[in-house]
Amino acid sequence: MPSRARSRQPTPAPSQSSPASRQSTPARQPTPGPSTTEDSTDPQPPCRQKTVRFPSVEPDDDNDEQDDREVDTAKVATPDGDGLISKPEGEVGRRKRGYSLRAVLGWSPTLFKSTKDLVLSYVEDYLHHSLSTSHQPQGDVDSLIKLIQARHPGIVDLYRDGWPIRDMIYLRLKYTSSRFKCGQVVPQGKKYPQDLKKALKEAERNKGKQRAMEVS
Repeated sequence: MPSRARSRQPTPAPSQSSPASRQSTPARQPTPGPSTTEDSTDPQPPCRQKTVRFPSVEPDDDNDEQDDREVDTAKVATPDGDGLISKPEGEVGRRKRGYSLRAVLGWSPTLFKSTKDLVLSYVEDYLHHSLSTSHQPQGDVDSLIKLIQARHPGIVDLYRDGWPIRDMIYLRLKYTSSRFKCGQVVPQGKKYPQDLKKALKEAERNKGKQRAMEVS
């Protein structure tokens, strides 16, 4: 019998698994970045009040703490030839190229605090806390100094142009305006806003009447 040729079996092809059955390594998830949505905001660092400290006196910022530490008399401002005390050179409240208001005045803690509290009460009633001295309406700071001097004669008569009052106003508004920039509102006075021009005109008129009575 003729031999029957064996049929050659084809080599089986490698089986291809379906995508569903194939085990794949999970894709690496990207590191989440900051949100880009409009309502997301980055946390702002807390605002810190800068405190200027002098070795022998309390800082000339808006810190109301008082104590009985002695003032360095070597730094106390002295009168000029005409008997008036001029404003020291530099900026109040600065360690370098400036001076400490408490040090140059040389007042007792009680006098310094009472005068400062008086000035600050006028500031909160007549000047806006969100604005620094240089950004207040033109002439308002000068008018407020005149108003305080007219209502409280003798408070800074020995100081040329009443510069201690101006320094206290400057320091207070520097503090309050910096708080506003940080979103921390410093309350105004209960009587704010008051008509500064009207108040000054009335105070000067009353001062004139008082002088006339003293002369007569």
